Amino acid sequence: MKLLPGPISVFVENENYHEAEKSYVMDCMECGVCTYVCPAKRPLVQHFRRAKAEINAMRRASK
Repeated sequence: MKLLPGPISVFVENENYHEAEKSYVMDCMECGVCTYVCPAKRPLVQHFRRAKAEINAMRRASK
């Protein structure tokens, strides 16, 4: 799998959803393992959920 939680989280924090999508955020299963092992205790799953919602909203708006 090509998911890199750290960079994706930074993209979401900066509202750069295009880069998050290019970084395969939509492939995230939201299992929470990355959040559990994150030494910085970042809310990764919450960021990924937000990114997915924004990406889906952009997709619906472009139809």
